[in-house]
Amino acid sequence: MVFSARAQIDGIEGQLKKWRTKLGEAAWSDLYVVVFSIWTTSVLNQASIIIKRCMDQSKVDSHLIDVPTAETLSDPIAVARDNLARIVQDNIAAEMVFASDAEIATALKGRQDLLSEEILNQIGTNGTTDPASYKGTAATAATAAALAAGKDACPWRQAQKAAAGV
Repeated sequence: MVFSARAQIDGIEGQLKKWRTKLGEAAWSDLYVVVFSIWTTSVLNQASIIIKRCMDQSKVDSHLIDVPTAETLSDPIAVARDNLARIVQDNIAAEMVFASDAEIATALKGRQDLLSEEILNQIGTNGTTDPASYKGTAATAATAAALAAGKDACPWRQAQKAAAGV
């Protein structure tokens, strides 16, 4: 494993350095990266781990896009462009629709489905108020914990309540 890991790191970082030199620092900083992985290797994906350390760290959360798939793609470039276009378009739309509220716009840019918060609210966090028993993602578990503590987890409703002085 030691030799395989070193070969993977050296190979990917070597190629990234060449591309970075070609693009220049300004363009490199704004670069979006789409990493495809088969679902079974999508958690702690080796390519994402290596690429992440070569990116502008202030933009990793928005510019490194991991896309798990069920099978090897026949046209990964087209699929990457489609996913990237949708994500960037959604981010721009969030900023345009909620131009006066950066917090809500930012919440809409995330990977968590905001409707899930209301669904958790309506079904009582999967039938329990104990967030430890909720079997979901970390983000939805955090939402369940906020709801269990009697807090409103929805950023839009939080903003509405704050504006109304509630």
